[in-house]
Amino acid sequence: MVLYADHIKATDDDATIRGCFSTGPSIRNTGLNFLSEFVATFVLVFTLASIPGDAGASGVSWVLVYGVIVACGASFGGLTGYAMNAARDAAPRLAYQLLAPNKGNKDPDWAYGWIPVAAPICGAIAASLLWMAVFA
Repeated sequence: MVLYADHIKATDDDATIRGCFSTGPSIRNTGLNFLSEFVATFVLVFTLASIPGDAGASGVSWVLVYGVIVACGASFGGLTGYAMNAARDAAPRLAYQLLAPNKGNKDPDWAYGWIPVAAPICGAIAASLLWMAVFA
């Protein structure tokens, strides 16, 4: 909160202030926003689970993990932000609600906030189930 204090004082737009803490869609469409987060997390989890366990001995796995995360963020991040992790959005959104100074109409946008929490959980579960069905 201290790092953003000057930004928050200089800005009257609630969405801009909220954007320092949590993600939001470029275009609000609940179904497509959910699908975007679901697919991003599905690809992330399925791909990371498919990296061979012995790749870590050479350090290759760290490069692959970084590459997958960056690729998913670059591919899906423009639509809804870069959540792909329920904790990445829920905790900062809650912090915004509790800590941001009330400059009029403070809205943490919980109407959208459930999507970056529920969709990554569902995407991770689906990716895990498919990986176990194919490789286990």
